Amino acid sequence: MPQQDPVLQFSVTCLDLLEPEKGPPTFQYLFYELPLPALPFRMERFYIINCWINGHGQFRQSIRIVDTTKTKKLLDTGPQEFALGDPFTPWMAINQVVEFTFAEAGSYWIQTFLNEILVREYPLTVRLTAGGVRIQPPGSDARIRRFSARLM
Repeated sequence: MPQQDPVLQFSVTCLDLLEPEKGPPTFQYLFYELPLPALPFRMERFYIINCWINGHGQFRQSIRIVDTTKTKKLLDTGPQEFALGDPFTPWMAINQVVEFTFAEAGSYWIQTFLNEILVREYPLTVRLTAGGVRIQPPGSDARIRRFSARLM
C-alpha cells in the first residue's frame, strides 16, 4: 500500500484524563478557554491530545503553542514519530504540558503540524475572571512530562 497522509480526526485540550488498562482514555475537564483569577498564571499541567486516522506510512507530528500575536513560540514538542499501517486504526498522541505560564489575557494558538506542515490551528482564550476559579484537578503531579501514544 502506498504512503497516504492521515487526517487529524481531533485535537482537544483537557485538564486530566483517565487511562484504563484496556480501552481508550477518558478525557476530563475539556476546555477551550481558561478563566483565570490573575495573570501571569502558571498551569501545573494540562493535556493536548491528537488523534490521526485514515493514513498509511511513517509520519511526524509536532505541536506548538504560540502567543496571542502569533509571533513567539511558547512551547514546541519537536517531532513525534508515528506509523499507521491500517487506515481504519487510529493513532492517538497524548501530550502533557507542565508548568506552563500564561502571561496575558487573549487568544493563544495551538498548532498541529504533520511532517512540518500546519494542518490545524485553534485558539485557546485566556481571560481574567472575578473570584477564585480552581483550574487544576485535585492530585495534580506537575513534575511528570510525557508523551504517550497507542494504537486503539
